[in-house]
Amino acid sequence: MLPAAGFLDIDVPERTSRLRILRIDECGFHRTTSKAVVSALGLRDGDCVELTALSAGLDESEPAAAMQRALLLLGYRARSRAEMVQALELDGYPQEVVETICARLEDTGLIDDERFVEEFVHAKIRASWGSRRIIRDLEAAGVPEDILQRCTEALTSDDTEYERATELAVKRASRQPDVAKLAAFLARRGFPAPVAWRAARSATDAITSRSQE
Repeated sequence: MLPAAGFLDIDVPERTSRLRILRIDECGFHRTTSKAVVSALGLRDGDCVELTALSAGLDESEPAAAMQRALLLLGYRARSRAEMVQALELDGYPQEVVETICARLEDTGLIDDERFVEEFVHAKIRASWGSRRIIRDLEAAGVPEDILQRCTEALTSDDTEYERATELAVKRASRQPDVAKLAAFLARRGFPAPVAWRAARSATDAITSRSQE
């Protein structure tokens, strides 16, 4: 029979990590949690702790700490549900706690993937990003497939993408009038290759025409 108490080992995977690994070898205990929870409970490496009390303390402290962390993250910028799940799990919170917190955030409208995509797309279009880069970054944010598909259809059927690429190309062409380099620049901004080349040619033609006037 395993003992009911033992000496606590607190491991830090990386110096900058917020995740903490708790172990009590005598009790066969192993659990991850967050740095914030360890601090709130006053846990220290080498403490002699009672297993039942430790587990109860973690169960009680983790939801509040995870919610506080989630609200802090949302204070920096909006996040998709998948981004929030990843952030909290990286902090060491158990999956059941993470799912509960994300469900509460969705219920209160603080996490909304539809709104996240709409705001993200509008912001990146204003920043002169092309559709390919926008879609790639939304995929990386873990946006659900059905929402991503609707966004992709809307972006790829947007007649203003060529106009936006051309406007950006004209600004750039005054410093870099080479068509190939200009098209490459537009491609890096996320514009599809046909749009990038067409806009690059249009911009360089416009610059050439002005210089000949």
